[in-house]
Amino acid sequence: MKIKPNYPVTNKISGPRANFKYGYRFLMILSFLILLSWPLQNDPILAQSEQTLIYLPLILRQEAVSAQNCSPGAEEWLCLLNQYRDAAGLAAVSHDAGMSDALNLHTHYMLLNAKQVNFHKEYPDKPGYTILGEIAGGQSNMAGKQGTTLTQQESMDAWIGYPSHRYHMLHPDLVTSGFALSCDLANCFSGLNIQGNLPPSYQISSANVIYPGDNQTNVPAEIFPISWGFYMPWIGEEGDAQEAVLLSGKLFDQTNQPIAVMLSEPNHTDGNWEYRNQVVMTPIQPLLRGQTYRVEMSVRFLGQVFNKTWHFSTR
Repeated sequence: MKIKPNYPVTNKISGPRANFKYGYRFLMILSFLILLSWPLQNDPILAQSEQTLIYLPLILRQEAVSAQNCSPGAEEWLCLLNQYRDAAGLAAVSHDAGMSDALNLHTHYMLLNAKQVNFHKEYPDKPGYTILGEIAGGQSNMAGKQGTTLTQQESMDAWIGYPSHRYHMLHPDLVTSGFALSCDLANCFSGLNIQGNLPPSYQISSANVIYPGDNQTNVPAEIFPISWGFYMPWIGEEGDAQEAVLLSGKLFDQTNQPIAVMLSEPNHTDGNWEYRNQVVMTPIQPLLRGQTYRVEMSVRFLGQVFNKTWHFSTR
């Protein structure tokens, strides 16, 4: 049996840097096409995959801000994370101060090395390097933004809006997490540890998670991805056969009219296992405010067909 190593996470926004043998190789082309079509506003947060460096402007429009009652403060990030998880039917996580301290080292390292391409890594010959910071960066979603206005809420809403970053935020075995946000006069960097306390790979729960969740309210009225993630213990030499297959995905408005969507799933032809094992349906146009939508999806996973219909509402 293989043991899942601890490994980093980045994100201009960026997700954990995979040290898995079959690590994440490509950021979803879907997100790339959609985000390129959005107009830039002020200073964008940049997004980066762990291994393929693709820079994506993340647009933080007013309607993308969470409407939930999480008061600004030291643990606003934790309140938001647990609200996301509650909407998905998952248990809350607690704050690990040690994780936050280590991430604080890494975000300060990034301020000293703001032009570094990979947000997850630290290099011993660079100013601010620490072993703890290097480990934390590899276990975390990371975000960077020019200027001094990056907030906890912007960081959290940005990560949950990217399926690749969302996957481990909604991991059923996540128990504790840490967060850090550091700014200087030119840049801000933030991080969320979403892999540091996961169990060995062969002890991971067999589970599947949808987001937005069933009957979830306050979903952003924007181009917001709908994901169905599958989690399983590693069983040996994983490959295409262990990846979820999206058989069909449809989205309807409250008048039962179909909404145009783009569909995405793991690559089943490259011989590599996509450890972020999820299917994604993304509306072509922004969702409308104050509407209820119906999702119908059918997925084949490990030889079994899963069918699910659920609803969510926008704010």
